[in-house]
Amino acid sequence: MSNISVDKTENDNGFGDLWILKLDYLGNIEWQNTIGGSAGDGIQAMEIANDEGYIISGNSSSPLSFDKTISSNYGMGDIWILKLDTLGNIQWQFGIGGNSYDYVKSIITLTNGDYLFGGGSASVLLEL
Repeated sequence: MSNISVDKTENDNGFGDLWILKLDYLGNIEWQNTIGGSAGDGIQAMEIANDEGYIISGNSSSPLSFDKTISSNYGMGDIWILKLDTLGNIQWQFGIGGNSYDYVKSIITLTNGDYLFGGGSASVLLEL
C-alpha cells in the first residue's frame, strides 16, 4: 500500500501489491518491481528457476487489471503464479482457485524444469 517514497520507485496498483527487490551482496538495490492488480495481492513463496529467473507464488483478490492479465477471481483469494526473468519482468502468469481462499506456501524447482507447488485451500464443493 506504499506509493513512491524513500527506496520504493513505483506506485501500488491497488490495495496491496507484490514488491520484489533484488539486492547485490552489499545490500544495494539492483532492481525492483511492484506487481499487482486493482485489489489486494501478496507474495507467499519464491524460488529460483532453472533459467536463473524467478518463480513467485502469490495470492490475489484482484480482477483482471494492471499487471494481472489472467483469470479473474474464482473466490475470495486465488493462487497467482508468476515467472519473472532475471531483471524482474513478468514472462508468464497463471491463476488457479476455488470458491474461497487458496494459497501456496512452498515451491520446488524440479530437475526437468517443472515446478511443484504446495499450499492449501478453504474452497468447498458446492452441490446444487
